[in-house]
Amino acid sequence: MADSFSTADISFKQMSEEEAVKEFQNDGYTDYQKRKMRYRSIPIDSVWATTPATMFVAYFENKPVGVTGYSKYKNVLFGAGIHVRDDFRGRGLTPILIDKLLSEKGSKTIYINIMNDNISSSYRKKGFKDMKKETLPEEAKEAIEGIGFSDQVQKWMLNNSGAWFDDLKKKVNAAGNYTKPTMRKKIVARLKAGSKGGPAGEWTGRKAQMVALAYKKAGGGYRD
Repeated sequence: MADSFSTADISFKQMSEEEAVKEFQNDGYTDYQKRKMRYRSIPIDSVWATTPATMFVAYFENKPVGVTGYSKYKNVLFGAGIHVRDDFRGRGLTPILIDKLLSEKGSKTIYINIMNDNISSSYRKKGFKDMKKETLPEEAKEAIEGIGFSDQVQKWMLNNSGAWFDDLKKKVNAAGNYTKPTMRKKIVARLKAGSKGGPAGEWTGRKAQMVALAYKKAGGGYRD
């Protein structure tokens, strides 16, 4: 087994997120899951977790050892996660996976949300730039409100436009996306004012998850 992988050691197959999960499961590895299972700080009904993803599974000697991918929304791409199999970590797979992601994304802008500082460093080495929330306009902040990441990085390929935030806000927050928007607004107001899931009056990732669960339990749904 290679101590450190090179690009020549790794082959890739493109597939859906569901197929990628099954590919690892069929090889006896269950630590890789769909975004809805993996994400902890993202609302489970958000675009980040629900938009269909294209995944690229990395193989070493016909064994699935890593995976990365993206989901498409409007004119940009969202990162759909990066994962290296436990036994193969520390051998240089992460940079190879990021290179694959960049080679597949074409000219589109891709946005990556990262909680792990070590992985953030790997993205920066590949040319990704940090996104500072405090410099964004208010409506852009509202669009990503509740996504409590310790680090957010992105790769700018076309221009430094904030249009993505407008699109994201329309997709996630527009009344037209919910079958019961008035009821959901009341749930948001109630949970935000409470102290469960975070300080009273403040919005947190945990409260966002609570809203999604409470809305679903109350019979709320989503329009396609």
